[in-house]
Amino acid sequence: MTEGGRGLTGTGGPRRCVERRHFVPVAAPPWNAGLCTKTCGVGVRMRDVKCYQGTDIVRGCDPLVKPVGRQACDLLPCPTEPPDDSCQDQPGTNCALAIKVNLCGHWYYSKACCRSCRPPRS
Repeated sequence: MTEGGRGLTGTGGPRRCVERRHFVPVAAPPWNAGLCTKTCGVGVRMRDVKCYQGTDIVRGCDPLVKPVGRQACDLLPCPTEPPDDSCQDQPGTNCALAIKVNLCGHWYYSKACCRSCRPPRS
């Protein structure tokens, strides 16, 4: 192979020029518990990790040295409320549809359809 139009020779005969790229991941930002996808229980938090070659942002980071961009966040357990036997579904709320499309975990439907969304007793 040549470098600047000259062949590379030495005591070992012709040698190849090999260009090696060194990708340096930027210092990853710290994890922030406030950025978890859940407010209680297990969720996921993400951060933006970029790799640089010199001052240029590049793709193809070495996965062995690149910091992770996703992490599980296990916060305090979600509070559980004791079943309220006096709760009634709010009139005008389509609780059957809320159950069918799995909306009982939503704060509004868990209150408006408290009887329909209540877990079965064991």
